[in-house]
Amino acid sequence: MAPGRSVWQNAGIAAGGTFFTDGLDKGALTGTGASWAFGAVVGVVAPPVLNPVLGPGSGFVSDAISSVGGEFIGNKIKDKINKKDFNNAGK
Repeated sequence: MAPGRSVWQNAGIAAGGTFFTDGLDKGALTGTGASWAFGAVVGVVAPPVLNPVLGPGSGFVSDAISSVGGEFIGNKIKDKINKKDFNNAGK
């Protein structure tokens, strides 16, 4: 998310950005948390696994995987939670 930042700094950046764009949307905040967790795990696990194959490019590839995967996961969770809340609102 932010090169040179710690895992917890990135969590704050992600949560803050979501709060400023979506407010207290529980779907968006939950999706952001899941996205951040996925990205953090990939950021730790992928570089050593990919390094023997990709060498110096392993960092970029792991960043790309965590970014794209995190966006996908976060958006799916947000949509699922918000759709469920919308469907239950009329009951």
